Amino acid sequence: MGSKTVILVTGATGIAGAEVCAQLATKPSVEVRATLHSPEKRQFLPDSVTVVPFDTDDPATVDAAFDGVDKLFLLTPGGPPGPPATQVIMDAAKRHSVSAVVKLSSIDPNGQPQAPTDLWALEAEAMVRDTGIPFTFLRPPWFNQNFTRGYFAPMVMQNMLTLPFGEGLTGWIDTRDIAAVAATALTEDGHEGKTYTLTGPAAISMTEIATILSEVTGRTIGFQHLTDEQWIGAMLAMGRTEVDAHATLALIAKTRDGHLTQVTDDFERLVGRKPRTFEEFARDHAGLLTALANTPPPEMPPPGA
Repeated sequence: MGSKTVILVTGATGIAGAEVCAQLATKPSVEVRATLHSPEKRQFLPDSVTVVPFDTDDPATVDAAFDGVDKLFLLTPGGPPGPPATQVIMDAAKRHSVSAVVKLSSIDPNGQPQAPTDLWALEAEAMVRDTGIPFTFLRPPWFNQNFTRGYFAPMVMQNMLTLPFGEGLTGWIDTRDIAAVAATALTEDGHEGKTYTLTGPAAISMTEIATILSEVTGRTIGFQHLTDEQWIGAMLAMGRTEVDAHATLALIAKTRDGHLTQVTDDFERLVGRKPRTFEEFARDHAGLLTALANTPPPEMPPPGA
């Protein structure tokens, strides 16, 4: 029996990276190595995954993490720190002769106005290309798991989704489906140089999401559209920076203004089944969503505060 393929996963404890680790860990031919910043986040990873300390500001931890690594799943922050972190990681990948990288990027707005997050993602993609290492880019829209562990979970606790989405539509996707494609690209041939746009099976609105969450949790979860000014005010009141508040608004506005309505068959072609619907996601996580919906929310400023 040959040795296992060692795959390093960065961003490993986030809502996408943790699922990539979980799916790779089921493959007998793979040894999963996960980067870890905060020890308390070890709980999000399978016991079989090896964790390594990792800080892109500490070159020694980066080189140690790459020792013996064959392939890389690359997930870096979506804000301004993303491109610098990507450069550090890709320089190390090249030094250590990594043979392939799968990068989780951001959905292409098809020539429509680009948010800062798009520009940071494209800059990071260029850094990957420039190394000459064979790559695969995954470009999804919003993650369903934002409602269980991510950005919107506190709003589920409030029983009110207060966001400037309007009635914009997008193909919300389950991170389990993103991870399935990542695992395929990292363990099978034929994905080098490819870019896959991964979406759910339908473009849906925040109103539809609120309805599904209400049905699954047994609570009335509403949706309140915020103006741009209300959103910025609420983010600043929560301690977000101006850059973060405006970048997030620009990302949401792509959906609100109808620039991210595309639904692709990339997932189905690669995996052989349709991606999960938002309703399937909600029912699979009904216990957690119900617990959130019945938990007193953290103190948050009122919309427009």
